[in-house]
Amino acid sequence: MTEAARPGGASRPPAIDGRDLSALTRQMKAMVPHYTPEWRFSPDDPDAGRRSFFWLRRCLARMPKG
Repeated sequence: MTEAARPGGASRPPAIDGRDLSALTRQMKAMVPHYTPEWRFSPDDPDAGRRSFFWLRRCLARMPKG
């Protein structure tokens, strides 16, 4: 079915990010210095920011792959 032929004009779901968890972690480590230079993203030194990131990462991992 084409986009125009969908019943009720429903749009297609957005593309899901295909990166795995280790790729997301690498990107997070690379981005941190640019957004929060005072924060050190260190797996050996857990803090609230790191815990929040890993919680979100677990949530993303449980999403269905599409």
